Amino acid sequence: HLYSKAKSNKNPVAKYVGSQHMFGQAADMSLPDGWDWESSNHKTLRTVLSKMGLSMNVSNDPVHFELANPLEATKSQKLAMAIRV
Repeated sequence: HLYSKAKSNKNPVAKYVGSQHMFGQAADMSLPDGWDWESSNHKTLRTVLSKMGLSMNVSNDPVHFELANPLEATKSQKLAMAIRV
């Protein structure tokens, strides 16, 4: 669905083959207006998620986050908790 809507979406949408989203190791979140990569709120969010073992390291995709170390399976629970928030 996201890939088919890529032209109208301001955030990048990767091809689904090989995407970390397909393996349950990445997610996108809704952020309030004004939360761009350089905002202080977004920097704080990246810090908090980092402490949970998650990373937001794609500067042109400020809504994307993923497991910092996909080999640590226990972190997937934290990803699931962050998605529910």
